[in-house]
Amino acid sequence: MVVKFRTFGFNCYNVAFCPHLPQFIGCVSSQNYGIAGSGALYVLEIMNTHFGPDIDCKHVFPSNGDPLYDLCWSECHPNIMWTVSANGFIQVWDLSNTSIDIPIHVMRGHSREIYAINWSPNTCDSQHVLTVSSDSTVKVWDVLTTQLVNTFLGHESIVYSGQWSPFIPQTFATTSGDSTLKLWSLKQSQPLLNIRVSLGEVLSCDWNKFNHFLMTTSDTNGAINVWDIRSAANPMRTLSGHSKAAKCVKFSPHRQSVIGSTSYDMTTRLWDINTNDGLLFTSQQHSEFVFSLDFNRHINDQIVDCSWDQFIHVFSYSPQFVSINRL
Repeated sequence: MVVKFRTFGFNCYNVAFCPHLPQFIGCVSSQNYGIAGSGALYVLEIMNTHFGPDIDCKHVFPSNGDPLYDLCWSECHPNIMWTVSANGFIQVWDLSNTSIDIPIHVMRGHSREIYAINWSPNTCDSQHVLTVSSDSTVKVWDVLTTQLVNTFLGHESIVYSGQWSPFIPQTFATTSGDSTLKLWSLKQSQPLLNIRVSLGEVLSCDWNKFNHFLMTTSDTNGAINVWDIRSAANPMRTLSGHSKAAKCVKFSPHRQSVIGSTSYDMTTRLWDINTNDGLLFTSQQHSEFVFSLDFNRHINDQIVDCSWDQFIHVFSYSPQFVSINRL
């Protein structure tokens, strides 16, 4: 069963479950496909009603003038969220203060569009936020002071994504239009590792939640690649099926070998890297580019995705569900 919510007039860019409260979802969106107009941050709650599950909009925070491209929940507090926008600014929101629809803090982050933001794992000694931009830079921020910690240079084109390692302290990965996946440490300015992924642009990456050394990437060729960073000359597995660019890729927090991906081919797909076929399930519920997905950390196999068609979908999968619903 798919539960849907529509962001009327706003095209969805990114969506994420709250790491503290499993029923809450955040979504950033933009008018006119992010080309012009304003943006909005939606805070949603999955509700159980007499008619079945539904999605209730708890509040909408307007950006007041600029498209919003990505968001991250605080790993320390359930009411704090950071967002990034097309004008290079970062906004910090207090979700408990719905009487004032403005951020509690705004800072200039980059000279051009910020495409992604990611909060460091709560297992780290200190908390940081990572941002990446079309200005080709990667920046790390202190969450307590909101001050810039460091700027990392090395990519030769737009940086599309950045993800902290869940296991290796102060280590993160980034992907770029320069066709590379790079690994970095806060302790040095140069990349720890540079992986040439494909001839296309690399749009997304994620770390495996069970294995320190496994990563996955997605690119404009539609390929999902799986890497062992100890021996990264070639991918250990390539998953093919998307007919257009694969916009987002994430490892499941519940199943070691399962990957979720979204694509400009208007599908969300689930893959198992331990099977011969690879493809587990294809969702064809959207009518526009599917931009993002997230796995619920607290509820096994629950997924949310979002699309430029202005819809957010929440659904669940399991081996039994996949076996009877594969398209």
